[in-house]
Amino acid sequence: VHVPLFQQEPVEAVLVVPLHGGQVTRWIGSRPELEVLVRWAPEVGKPRLPRGDLTMQVLRGTNFSSAHASTWRVTMTVPGALYGDAASLTFTSSESETPSPAPTWGEKATGSFAIAWSSAPSQTRRKTMVEDSFRQQLLDALGPEAQVDFEERVLELLERQAKRIADLDRRDPDNDA
Repeated sequence: VHVPLFQQEPVEAVLVVPLHGGQVTRWIGSRPELEVLVRWAPEVGKPRLPRGDLTMQVLRGTNFSSAHASTWRVTMTVPGALYGDAASLTFTSSESETPSPAPTWGEKATGSFAIAWSSAPSQTRRKTMVEDSFRQQLLDALGPEAQVDFEERVLELLERQAKRIADLDRRDPDNDA
C-alpha cells in the first residue's frame, strides 16, 4: 500500500487494498479487499525527507473467506525511518468485530506511527555502529566463560596502565600534584 509520506500537505483518504494469498483468499469468487483510513499530518516546515504523524485505521473487509465465519486481525508495517530500529514500525489490530465474509473493525483497530526519516548516519555514527556490531559478534563467538576471562584480562590491563601513569606522574618534576 502506498502511503502519502512525501505529501507536504495533510492527507485523509480511504484506501482499498486488494489482498493476495493466505487464509483470507477464496477459491472462487471476487478477490478479498481491505478498506483502510489513512491520515498523514506532515511536520510543519517542509522537511526534505518524510517527517510527521501517520495514522492508519482498519475499517472493513469484503469477500473474505467464510468457511468458519472467522474473525480477523490485520498487521500493518510502515517505514518509520530509513535505517535503524525504527525502520519498520508495526501495528496489529484487535480482532474484527464482525466475522467473514465482511469483517468490520472499530476505533481500536487504529495504528499511529511517528515517521522520522533522516539522511544517512554520519561517518562517526556509522563507524560506531560497525564497531559495536563487531564487538557483539566477537563476544557472542567467545561464549560466556571466555567473555568473563576477556573482561577480566581487559580490567587487569587497564589497572596496569593506570599504575604506570601514576608512577610517571610521581617521577615528573613538573607535575603539580
